[in-house]
Amino acid sequence: MTTYLMDNVSAGCDSQWSDVEGKPIEPPINKYLFIDGFVDGLKVLPSLTLYSGDYEQIVLHQAMVTGILTLSEYKKLELIYARAGHSHLSFVSALLDSWELEHQNIFSRQGVVFGGSGGKLAYDHYLSCYDVSMAIGFAIDNDPYSGHEINWFARYPDRKYLNFVSLDDRVYGELYDHTEKLCLALQSGEIHMSQDYSKYRGSSTSPSKEADDICLDEVVQAEQRRRLKYRQVMGNKAVESFGNQSRITPKKLSEKARQALSQTAK
Repeated sequence: MTTYLMDNVSAGCDSQWSDVEGKPIEPPINKYLFIDGFVDGLKVLPSLTLYSGDYEQIVLHQAMVTGILTLSEYKKLELIYARAGHSHLSFVSALLDSWELEHQNIFSRQGVVFGGSGGKLAYDHYLSCYDVSMAIGFAIDNDPYSGHEINWFARYPDRKYLNFVSLDDRVYGELYDHTEKLCLALQSGEIHMSQDYSKYRGSSTSPSKEADDICLDEVVQAEQRRRLKYRQVMGNKAVESFGNQSRITPKKLSEKARQALSQTAK
């Protein structure tokens, strides 16, 4: 599953992943990308992105945003996995300071953004309480594909959050490993033959279709806007506005992974 919901001051999501039969599985990665401050070494702004859809597309999008994949590598991999049947992606991303949004395949009503198999349940309950955390909890109780803990963030009146894990060396390293495996799965010429990748192959935030097919052009345009915003912010020396700063040593794809991608993309 997924349930995610965002209003003008807060956001939340559940944590459950499902296999192709709808059974809960160990989460391969977070269904969100939370960056709680400026990160030395990465070209990212403090932001929160919530996802639903296919494991492959969520990994690839996070890898592009964090610089593990170049834009060209991302586009090649996105097309390869979409053609293999893993084409669903929905996300909403908010900058933590301005709450400026970028999104793909979301629902938006009365200033509230939501998605996932439990998104409509959460939205309907939100209208009775105007509390994002309570809305996510309601969806978890009533949607069979939503579950595990509630992840919650509020930016006003004071910034605070529950259960969201910010991007750090461990989270970045796990994302890098998953990205490498998606590349190495291409070596055989048959994605489905990779044993290393097969543990999570076809996994989703829900076994049913809960996100439309990704529109690559729109996602690339959103990423280009994100990069432009980063350059504008850094040019204005706005780093001091966020106290949390960390250091991550960036990593690019291994030579073996690049070769696998190059051979498949020909």
